[in-house]
Amino acid sequence: VAAQDLTVPPGADLRVGMTLQPFDPAVNAVFSRRLTGNTNQSQADRLQRYDRAGQAYTNAFLWTNGAWLVDFAGFILSDLTFPPAVGFHIRNNQSVTQRCVLVGKVVIAGVSTQAVANGLTFLGYPFTTARKINDMDFANDGAIAATASTNADKIRIWSESAADWIVYGLKSPDNAWFFTTNWSSAAADRLKLAQGFWYDTTNGFSWTEPRPYARPFPGTGTPPDGT
Repeated sequence: VAAQDLTVPPGADLRVGMTLQPFDPAVNAVFSRRLTGNTNQSQADRLQRYDRAGQAYTNAFLWTNGAWLVDFAGFILSDLTFPPAVGFHIRNNQSVTQRCVLVGKVVIAGVSTQAVANGLTFLGYPFTTARKINDMDFANDGAIAATASTNADKIRIWSESAADWIVYGLKSPDNAWFFTTNWSSAAADRLKLAQGFWYDTTNGFSWTEPRPYARPFPGTGTPPDGT
């Protein structure tokens, strides 16, 4: 069993990447008995996933009985899911910091393949670990590298300490991620465990990422579930 222990500041959004394999990826399972509901939609905690096909957000709001709904007008249960590698936002609409612990399994798939849309895609690293930005496999999968940062694919990561986005561009001919604010400096930054990030490209492709760690359970059998 693995866990993502998240701290969500009051009145703020936390940008998250799912680095676990949930036991059930449905929103009403992953976020069961987590966060704070309300009968007023504007005061209820909210989850957001970015629809890469429609290039727009899909929301889920927490009703006071613990159900995640599309909205409070139709009382329709949300069908959002949270598989590994999906990026999402948690909005804490309360006046206090909240702790949100997500549980699941260590991701043991040998390879993860994710669609990266033309435009913006909000992602998480697909395996249960932190990862250096320049160790991710985008450059080998169709990402656009360029000599000018304005023409290159970009990764955007929110910095809580700077309260601003850090933007990295894929530089050619290095085929490595550089700071767009300092195009002579390759990034040594690390994507933290459970950190979400934006990927921005003008040419969609399939991101194929190999598992960066050895299989955590020996043999070919199914690993045991913790209880």
